[in-house]
Amino acid sequence: MEKVITVVGGGATALSFLDSFITEKTNNPESQSATIYVIEKQDYFGPGVAYNEDSASNILNTKAGYISAFANKPGDFFDWLHSNPDLWEDRFPGYSATEDSYAPRPLFGMYLQHSFAKVVKNATQKNIKVVQINAEAVDVSKVGKSYVTKTSCSLNITSDLVLMACGTIPNSKIESPATLGSVVSNPYPVCKLTKYVKKEQPIAIIGARLSAIDAVVALVEEGHEGEIHVYSRSGFFPSIRGTQGRFATKYLNNEYLDTFLAENPVISLDDIITMVSKDLEYYFECNPDHEREEIPLPPKAPNSIEEFIEHELAMAKKPRGWQAVLYSTNAIIERLWLALKQEDKEKFLAEYFATFMSYRVSIPSENGERILNYIKSGQVKFFSGDSRVSKEYGSMPVVAQNVDGEEIQREYGYVVYATGSPKDPMKSDSKLIRNLVSRGDVQPQQFGGIEIDTDTYQVTTSTGAIHEGLYASGELTVGNFFFTSAMDIIVRHAMKSAKSIFEQNFIASHEPSEELPVSQANG
Repeated sequence: MEKVITVVGGGATALSFLDSFITEKTNNPESQSATIYVIEKQDYFGPGVAYNEDSASNILNTKAGYISAFANKPGDFFDWLHSNPDLWEDRFPGYSATEDSYAPRPLFGMYLQHSFAKVVKNATQKNIKVVQINAEAVDVSKVGKSYVTKTSCSLNITSDLVLMACGTIPNSKIESPATLGSVVSNPYPVCKLTKYVKKEQPIAIIGARLSAIDAVVALVEEGHEGEIHVYSRSGFFPSIRGTQGRFATKYLNNEYLDTFLAENPVISLDDIITMVSKDLEYYFECNPDHEREEIPLPPKAPNSIEEFIEHELAMAKKPRGWQAVLYSTNAIIERLWLALKQEDKEKFLAEYFATFMSYRVSIPSENGERILNYIKSGQVKFFSGDSRVSKEYGSMPVVAQNVDGEEIQREYGYVVYATGSPKDPMKSDSKLIRNLVSRGDVQPQQFGGIEIDTDTYQVTTSTGAIHEGLYASGELTVGNFFFTSAMDIIVRHAMKSAKSIFEQNFIASHEPSEELPVSQANG
């Protein structure tokens, strides 16, 4: 008997899920057949929101040779670049594809779109039907033993299982970008941002991580003439990526962690710091000619962003051991987070999260050089500390900031929030998630996103019950796994969720649990 799966979202998570599901089906040819509906509100399948068509100035922060949408194909993006130059060279004439280059994000989106089409074709050859639907999913309700996914165009899809693979979800819309003096909830696509912002207007960017840098670079490169003020609550700015390659750790790996957790069921922040310190020493044992960097603990926000970037650019011309160690944690980061003491999770997020993100999520030198030039020209300025945005109807938006006990207010043509997905799912620009949360069909996770069973990826309700056939993977699970935005992590979770769905529903003897107290849709 055939089973039907609905995948909400057609970006990188959905692509990796489909590829992994096909692998499971290939390894178990006697299992049930499947039809998979993929619902995507963007124009194309594969890029999602994160890698959609956009300005070429919007570049990746991972080297081209190190990134892939597939668990079993390392370096697949780089191979694709050199196998398909006719598809992209005219669109990106200034990009030279080397293993150590940083490709434009929309070019990676082209790769994802091309890969999605190949995976769908492969699924057909494996007798798996994939139906692609361009629409926005706005609700999922349980009807008997099935789930009904509703779209904004009044299409209802009934399936046995639903995987929410929504990817990056922007903040809820604040105003239309076309409104005079707008407050904008999301800078993407930055190519549109540069179209409706008048070139002479002063702009405020709330946030100072990757999306903020993308917005600043796009505005200036497209000829924006007004001042751009970047507001960073923590005062930190991303580090700049050095020339080091991948590093095989001795302590921050699954084998060592297995041994550690067998003796210590929970981990403290001190334990993690010790592992990082030991692996840093191990790095320099393996690379004795590499320069050590003095990093104050705990790190402090820079007094001068200009001096900070100048120092970072100088250090980024050589291998940076601490970056190699930190980046290696991608392989085990959810295991560290899941085992971390609850009080240490709360302490880390309250006291060290901004510091960690500024060190862990770095930028290429070319973007660092651009920002430094903008600062030196006087066009871009950074302000650190708490700020608030206010705007009365018909007026220009104002950013107010407390400086030494005095509130300073600055008026702008536009204020752009570049703060990533909101921690509270009710503040997201997803009617689907807001509907599910408001009914209690899903439970907000304390540290962001929604609550899931971290072994099976099944969603839990506000009462703690587990949905038999509702799953989630990707950015929605950030509170459960802490860091979910890197491509290798996206791929790993998509693969695990595919394996869970397949084993529970296609080959295992799966006894249904008692009926869940979730909302019933009208049949």
